[in-house]
Amino acid sequence: MTTVVGTVISEVRAGQTREGHASASFRVASNERRYDRGTGQWVDGDRLFLTVRCWRQLAENVTAALRKGDPVVAQGRLHTRDYDIEGQRRYAVELVATTLGPDLARCRVDLLRDRREIPAGGGSDSSEPGASPVPGAGGDGAPGTRTAPGSSPSRVPDHPAAAPLVPA
Repeated sequence: MTTVVGTVISEVRAGQTREGHASASFRVASNERRYDRGTGQWVDGDRLFLTVRCWRQLAENVTAALRKGDPVVAQGRLHTRDYDIEGQRRYAVELVATTLGPDLARCRVDLLRDRREIPAGGGSDSSEPGASPVPGAGGDGAPGTRTAPGSSPSRVPDHPAAAPLVPA
């Protein structure tokens, strides 16, 4: 597994596989910063630019949450893709992400959680799975509910989920 800390430098491109699964990709720039003891200052080091690819639920969440300029931490497997341009063999390094999120050292976020309500006694109850943790958020299309693509209402209070990340 490889972890890359960087900044989203392109818009997220959403798509689907032939089987109908969600896919998303975007470009990331990662800049090394190091302390130069000789000058007593921080200096820019090497730069890495790569494409990050996501599949299924991760792709749906990335498409809804990330925008160009957002600081991210991505973890996954490196993959080398080869292709031809005008008869010349070219190579591109891509990160197939398994985990991805905002870099909280460089921004703040408001999380949306889709959780089941836990009864006061901590035991199970007979309520529907995904019951609303918010009174009055009924999941029946009523105000205060949100439905994710391809799922039933998530019973999360209406919230600006796509709000941009706020630099710290």
